[in-house]
Amino acid sequence: MLQPAPPRPASPRPGPLPAWVFGVVPAVFLAVFFAYPVTRIVGRGLSSEGEPDLVKINDWELAEFVCGPVSTPALMLAGAQRLRDGGARSVIVTRGELPALVLHEDRAWQLTPPRFEHGFREGCGDSMMGGLAAAWALGESFERALVLGAAAGAANFLQRGLAHASREVVEKLADAVTLESWPVAAAA
Repeated sequence: MLQPAPPRPASPRPGPLPAWVFGVVPAVFLAVFFAYPVTRIVGRGLSSEGEPDLVKINDWELAEFVCGPVSTPALMLAGAQRLRDGGARSVIVTRGELPALVLHEDRAWQLTPPRFEHGFREGCGDSMMGGLAAAWALGESFERALVLGAAAGAANFLQRGLAHASREVVEKLADAVTLESWPVAAAA
């Protein structure tokens, strides 16, 4: 993943560590997660208000969660909004080689990493989240952290194995990442 950066000032986000959920998450877990375990996490000082700061799932996990299709921009946005309604402050829905949906505060974005014809999909989502977490923890804006996370995922795609990308490669790939309004949000 990212190599150590030069020392930076303390993060502008004082307080407890953020609570994040990502990876393969069965729908039943999400329903229970928002109801009970979050309160246990809060008790350990990981989140300040009992809600996860970020939930990252893929489109088929979202379809399982909403018990229906998420095959159009409007359906995907509605499904992701259900996660927000359930307590998630921010949501990322990845879609393989297609742009991801990101809900954060009052915005809905389309996050598009650079495209490559050949590569290795294993661990790209984990690399994306690792890059995002590292950048956000170092004080980058959420938007910049998203871009660096997408670049880290793309860098992972280029090499077999995990965490081989240098910071320089990730930052170069970040120039090819786009973050723009989600198609349905722009029309609304």
